[in-house]
Amino acid sequence: MVVGIWFGCWCIGRIPNWAETFQKIRGWTVGVASAALITAAAFYFLAPWPHLYHWAPYSNEALDKAQIEGKTVMVDFTASWCQTCQWNFFSAINTSAVKEAVERNGVQPLLADWSEPSDEIEEKLADLRNRSIPLLAIYPANRPGEVILLKDLISQKQLLAALEEAGPSKTATAKRESSNETASTFNP
Repeated sequence: MVVGIWFGCWCIGRIPNWAETFQKIRGWTVGVASAALITAAAFYFLAPWPHLYHWAPYSNEALDKAQIEGKTVMVDFTASWCQTCQWNFFSAINTSAVKEAVERNGVQPLLADWSEPSDEIEEKLADLRNRSIPLLAIYPANRPGEVILLKDLISQKQLLAALEEAGPSKTATAKRESSNETASTFNP
């Protein structure tokens, strides 16, 4: 917002007092419009976004429990001060297509918020041989020990491909099979 106001004032201030009225009007119009657009864009893109689906807080215990239950787990290592993390969340992670894939496959999303120092998150990043964020780690349900890592700036297409590669949770697979059996039982 401050940058938008600064730029608007700069646009207005660069028009000299002796300029023609048209130039002054144009300078004020450009300055006010720039300040308004930059401020609106800052609030739109940098404000916190509501989550489209439920994220449980990350802990080693939560990860272990979900894996024991046979779930595919998606861990988002992020922080409020990380602009790339915020962009990933806005453009790739928090989308309706990803929400649908997460719900369809019974994926357990865990949010590893590193906004404040956390030894547990730092140790997990070290285990994954990564010392920076953003990092999205997907643990497939049927392949213990395997982790699919998406680093830095990611796209929705990359995330959907990684979720497809990881496959559904065992519970989601069982639900699909039972609904398919029920549907085939009732077919004439």
